[in-house]
Amino acid sequence: MKIKFKTESNSEVGSGGYVVATEVVAMLESHPAAREETVRGLREFWEGQKRLTTGDSTGALDMLRRAHARFESVPEARLLLGVTKSRLAAAYASLQAFDKAVGYAEDCIAIVAGVKRLSLTEAEAHVNLANSLGLLGKRDESEKHYEHAEAILRSLPGTAGSLETLESNRELVLAHASEMGSDRPFGAVAGIIAFAAAGLAALIVFLVWRNL
Repeated sequence: MKIKFKTESNSEVGSGGYVVATEVVAMLESHPAAREETVRGLREFWEGQKRLTTGDSTGALDMLRRAHARFESVPEARLLLGVTKSRLAAAYASLQAFDKAVGYAEDCIAIVAGVKRLSLTEAEAHVNLANSLGLLGKRDESEKHYEHAEAILRSLPGTAGSLETLESNRELVLAHASEMGSDRPFGAVAGIIAFAAAGLAALIVFLVWRNL
């Protein structure tokens, strides 16, 4: 069984990601070392994103961890850190490292919750969290995060495809979660295919090359 979460290439959210990245780089104009670190992190983020969307989750982890470390060292890049945590959650879930996926998804939500221009990232994190919790047998917790994700997606334009995928995931994951104990791994899953927001990634890579 394969479980997939595909976020829409949504212009509103893509523009929001571009705004966040632009704001951070502009904010660091008078701090060249931090600005360079952030731009390097954006480049690594893009490479990790690209590998994640082509199914190379192991390669994605390497690049996303590097981006994570750079953004973590720059306080002004906190929102970019949150987005990176969402992608790390997706990569770990793809590799069936569900405990790690849960941690990164929870950390992402703590950072981006309520940031309107990153609403799709928040929804994505809730779905990855719901998938991972469900595959660990934690049905009630999983359902709660599917509900959060659904509420966010219904408030955004152009998310019909994501809502369909969410419902498919919820049906598959919760059906199996109800048969499992919380300490039993989900052996039947062939792999989670996680696709991050293409619009956001494309805008970030444009920003990176413009500022190199």
